[in-house]
Amino acid sequence: MQFKLVLFILFCFVAFCAPAPRLVKDPNHDEVYFIIDGKRNWIQNPTSLYNLVDTWDRVSIIPNTGIYPVGPRIDVNAQLVKRADQVQIYLVQYGVKRWVKTAEIFESLGLSWAKVVVLPPLILQQFKDGPEIL
Repeated sequence: MQFKLVLFILFCFVAFCAPAPRLVKDPNHDEVYFIIDGKRNWIQNPTSLYNLVDTWDRVSIIPNTGIYPVGPRIDVNAQLVKRADQVQIYLVQYGVKRWVKTAEIFESLGLSWAKVVVLPPLILQQFKDGPEIL
């Protein structure tokens, strides 16, 4: 009986508490998207993907990515950056830095810690602040 209760609690956590995958691909299409701000943001080419993600295994296959409205394309030069003296990690694209608010969000986006580039504060402050990625 206790084992079933533990399984039920684990299922509920995974189903309702764990963040949904946000690096996705429809099984019937080639495009890969980040789901950011409730919109699908097309990652335009493999180089753009591998600037942010270290393995194709992080991409989740979900049916019907078309349920998400179209958002802006991911910049081909997008990068993950941070300052050496701070923990905040930003997605920088189109001259705007957006703070990835939590490690859980970072992971749900399939982003790679190894892809984070440490920048001097003077360089990082040159980017405009955008809305947080929640």
